[in-house]
Amino acid sequence: MLPIFFDSDELTNFEVGYKGTLADGSLFFEAVVFQMVWEDFQTQVDDPTPRVFQTGIVNFPEATIVGGELGFDWLAAENWRISGNFAYTDAEISETETLFPGTGAEIQAIDGTQMPLTPEWKASVSIEYTFPTEWLGGEPYLEFNYSHVDESINSITGLEAAALRPPPTV
Repeated sequence: MLPIFFDSDELTNFEVGYKGTLADGSLFFEAVVFQMVWEDFQTQVDDPTPRVFQTGIVNFPEATIVGGELGFDWLAAENWRISGNFAYTDAEISETETLFPGTGAEIQAIDGTQMPLTPEWKASVSIEYTFPTEWLGGEPYLEFNYSHVDESINSITGLEAAALRPPPTV
């Protein structure tokens, strides 16, 4: 049976970065690298003991998230703006944990297991042109946006929160 209460979580973040303007103020640039240690993180799991589908929240001991992000906003020429963001994230369980010990339905999440809903890569680029005229009381513009989000899993392997326990999907 899943616990009715669960512990609060704690996140410790270490990061170093830079933000600034370059090229006489026409380029804003930012970069950061980080490492997070997430203790007692909460996740939703299927309860293995009832006869009907039931989910609940349990605490895991620890996850580690390491990554970096880059971003820029560039006034490339009069009326032209180009922006972009790029991110890398490696998020995984950093301690092995066994849930429901002694129930005959033990589930184990292994150190190194990927965290759910956390893609490894994300990127976006935007190009905008603002017309040098006013129209209907505003500034008309055209904008092109492209974004990419890498694949991610929907649950921790073995802890799927869905009836009949299908494997994590991408």
